Amino acid sequence: TRKLIDRAKGRLIDGQGMSEAAAFRHLQKRAMDERRPMKAVAQEVVDDPDPGTL
Repeated sequence: TRKLIDRAKGRLIDGQGMSEAAAFRHLQKRAMDERRPMKAVAQEVVDDPDPGTL
């Protein structure tokens, strides 16, 4: 799970120009807002072919 979250953060950093902390907060907030596990949100980010739209 940690590796998956790190990969998702990397995609947000590269695709959105976020800092590492901002990328983590984005994943965390989205998981809370959607009432989904952070792992599921991270998997969605990793699987998205266009990280610029996240």
